[in-house]
Amino acid sequence: MFVRIIDSNGLFIRDDFVDELTEFTVETPCPDGFYLPKWDGSAWVEGKTAEEIAAIKAAASAAQQPTDSERISELETLVLQIGGII
Repeated sequence: MFVRIIDSNGLFIRDDFVDELTEFTVETPCPDGFYLPKWDGSAWVEGKTAEEIAAIKAAASAAQQPTDSERISELETLVLQIGGII
């Protein structure tokens, strides 16, 4: 049967096929949207704190934003291309 494998703290490890259920297997599918899925014994819950999630989102947002130096370099290149210099 296809199950979710969890560790001793209930944290999701992986999906896998098993022959029999144990205390480390969960038949209930894990919904999308969790950063760190955790089985609380009856349902999937978020395993990360609100602060940890905010830090992840802030890091992702910062990684997507070009720095001022990158923006200036891109604009300089564009000006040179428009002017026919490169």
